[in-house]
Amino acid sequence: MWIRELWILIMMIAGSYFDIRRLGIPKVLLSMEAIVSLGIWLLFYQDCVLEKLLGVLVGIGIILISRFSEGCIGLADGILLCMTGILLGYRQNLEMMMYAILLAAVASIIIIVFRKANRKSRIPFYPFLFTGFMLLEWRVFYG
Repeated sequence: MWIRELWILIMMIAGSYFDIRRLGIPKVLLSMEAIVSLGIWLLFYQDCVLEKLLGVLVGIGIILISRFSEGCIGLADGILLCMTGILLGYRQNLEMMMYAILLAAVASIIIIVFRKANRKSRIPFYPFLFTGFMLLEWRVFYG
């Protein structure tokens, strides 16, 4: 069903805008996205509850890393992965996150090589999650 994919796309575009502009996502936006994501799951996707809850655990893991690494990865990124986890399940959520991490690593290396930033610089991660989601959808529909 396309409602899930459209909602994730909307969440990621809105979040990417704020993450690029301010390196942070407004709490109001995150709260609204969480409520709508839960509503979509309750209305349309109550199958495979265990897989969806495991998908949320991917995001919880990132939230814990954010807390213990003093913000090396943003709290909002973990919250987004919780929301996509409940909609996609753990396999697709983990795949999307791996694409995003790989893309962020490549972009970081390029930025460092061209001396646009150093290894302590912060980069927005939401756009990489967005690109990871697009790659996931490409694989699901055309792979």
